[in-house]
Amino acid sequence: MHTRDLECYADLELSAPDLIAFYRHKGFEVAHLPWEDPQHSGTSRDQIRKKLREVREKALGEYGRLTKPVLIQCSAGMTEQRQWPHTSSQTGLADRC
Repeated sequence: MHTRDLECYADLELSAPDLIAFYRHKGFEVAHLPWEDPQHSGTSRDQIRKKLREVREKALGEYGRLTKPVLIQCSAGMTEQRQWPHTSSQTGLADRC
C-alpha cells in the first residue's frame, strides 16, 4: 500500500499514528512494501514491470520470513481480490500484485 493510500485511513481513531503503526500496536508483524497504483502514477510500462519484479522479490522474501498465516492488505482490495486466487504453484503467492 502506497503512503498516499495510508492517508485514507488518517481520520480513523486507531490509537496509533497510522494504519501500519496500528497493526504493530495490535501485535501484528508488519512488512510494509509500498506499491503505487500504476493507473495513477503515469509510469511507463517498462518501469512498471521493473518495479513489479522488485516488489515481488521483496514480497517473496518477506513471505518466507514472516510467521504464517500471512495477511496481505491492499488499498484496492476489491480489484485485487479477483487476482489473488491465481497463485504460483511454487510459492502459493499471486502471479500478479
